Amino acid sequence: MAPDALTPNDPRVKHEFIPIPGTDITYHCLVATPPSKNLRATILLIHGFPDIAMGWRYQVPYLLSLNLRVVVPDMLGYGRTSAPEAREVYTYKNMCTHMAHIVKTIAPNQKVLLGGHDWGGYTAWRLAMWYPELFLSVFSFAVHYTPPTRQLVTVDDLLKVLPSLAYQKQLIAPDLEHALGKDPAKIRHFLDALYNGQPSTEHNVAAVNQGLDIPHLDTYGATPLMTAVMMDHFVAEYARNGLKGPFNWYRVRDLNHQDELVFLQPGQGKYTFKIPAMLVMADQDLAFPPGVADKQQRFFEKGLKQHLIKDCSHWIMIERPEEANKLIGEFVAMVLGEEKSDRSKL
Repeated sequence: MAPDALTPNDPRVKHEFIPIPGTDITYHCLVATPPSKNLRATILLIHGFPDIAMGWRYQVPYLLSLNLRVVVPDMLGYGRTSAPEAREVYTYKNMCTHMAHIVKTIAPNQKVLLGGHDWGGYTAWRLAMWYPELFLSVFSFAVHYTPPTRQLVTVDDLLKVLPSLAYQKQLIAPDLEHALGKDPAKIRHFLDALYNGQPSTEHNVAAVNQGLDIPHLDTYGATPLMTAVMMDHFVAEYARNGLKGPFNWYRVRDLNHQDELVFLQPGQGKYTFKIPAMLVMADQDLAFPPGVADKQQRFFEKGLKQHLIKDCSHWIMIERPEEANKLIGEFVAMVLGEEKSDRSKL
């Protein structure tokens, strides 16, 4: 039996809308809070693509049972969060500033736990770099840490190292975005294809090293990773604003590169994390094979806990929720125990 999971409109979470000062952007966040007398810490969870806050549905009840306050935003361009048209708004520096404001609003004067999956994992690494003073620890599912570079790494450069990410070229181009529009039926086929649905024909409709075969997306059956109710929820949330916002995350490599040159000032040396960290990969992840996470330890002063989930695809938290929860729970216990020990020395 799968562990407890949130449902759409679950009474255990509140829907909080947090405006970002100086912008027209408002974030929608799921916030689950244990009784205040039992609150141990706050954890911020960041989803990836193509996901929404509900992608952490198996983790929120579990973390709540550990007396953690859980904060899960719909990220910029997704769900009920604002979806600006301009690509330049979607840089990591901007979104990290947004996340920092959310943390300071919900958990003022506190350090919090941080985790992400997919683009959310990449964002979590960057967030811990831009705002190290806000976080007790950081973990990522499926996406390893990649350091800033002095030279711009274009998508074509990236594909020489990771050809499995060739699908990103399709997401950068406008064709798929325009083909899907805000059409619920087309968005459903798109999500089924990316969430391990099986095609009814021999067409290779969804290949990470090619992208999606747009005319044949409707050959995919329902994903095994979501209930019909949950898929209806995802479709409605994506149909709200379409895919331009989520695709814009892929369109700002040049802007991210410029922002991150600050981490490469002369004499600085490579950036290293000074907080506890964990990375969880899956051996059947077609986009991010586990070998890409080799030689990560050198970036983490307190070490990096690394785990590999066997017989699992990219969608670790919903495909293997019990294992995911166990790893998060053990990591949180270690971090909070270490924090308590550090405080006792003061």
